[in-house]
Amino acid sequence: MKKEWLKHYILAFAFLGLIVISILMLFSQIRLAGFAVYAGDAACGASVIDNSEFSAAQSCADPNPVNGPTITTNNVALDCKSIYSLTGDTANGFGIKTTATNSIIKNCRIKSFKYDLNISGENTTVIDTDLSASATSDANISGIGSGINVTFLNVTFTNSKATIGNNARLFVKYYLTINVTWANGTGAS
Repeated sequence: MKKEWLKHYILAFAFLGLIVISILMLFSQIRLAGFAVYAGDAACGASVIDNSEFSAAQSCADPNPVNGPTITTNNVALDCKSIYSLTGDTANGFGIKTTATNSIIKNCRIKSFKYDLNISGENTTVIDTDLSASATSDANISGIGSGINVTFLNVTFTNSKATIGNNARLFVKYYLTINVTWANGTGAS
C-alpha cells in the first residue's frame, strides 16, 4: 500500500514540476527548440525560421546555391558572429533576404553578391554589418518595397548603391562616443 502512494506522490511532484518549468519558460520566453547554427555553407539557400547564427564562413558561390539565407518567419534574428563572412560569386544572387516582419540581421560581413541585402519585410533592423566589400557595381540593397521601414545601426555601406522603393524609409544610425575634457584637464564624470 505504501508503494502505491509513493508512486502517486512522485507523479504529482513531477507533474507540478513540469507546470512550474512551463510557466517560467512562458514568462521568460525561453524555448527548448528553435535555434539554428549554420556551419560550412549550410546557410546558402536556407530558409531561416528560427533565431540563428553562423559557426563558420559561408560561401554561396557555385556549386552551392548562389543565394544566401532568407528570413521567412517574423521576429527572427540572424547573427553572423562578426568573424564569419557571407560570400557570393559577384554576379548573381543576394546575400541575405528577408520577407518577414521585425527581422534582425547583425554582425555580418556580406560581400560579392549582386545584392548584398534584399529586404521586403516590414521593420527590419540591420546592426553592426559591413556591406562595403561588394565586388559588383550593382546595388547592395534592393527590394526595399513600398511602405517598408528599415533601420541600419552602425552599418557600413555606399549610399549610391542603396535602392529604396517608393514610400519606403531607410533610417541610418551610428554609435557615438563623446569624451569631455574640462579646461583644467580633468574628464567629465
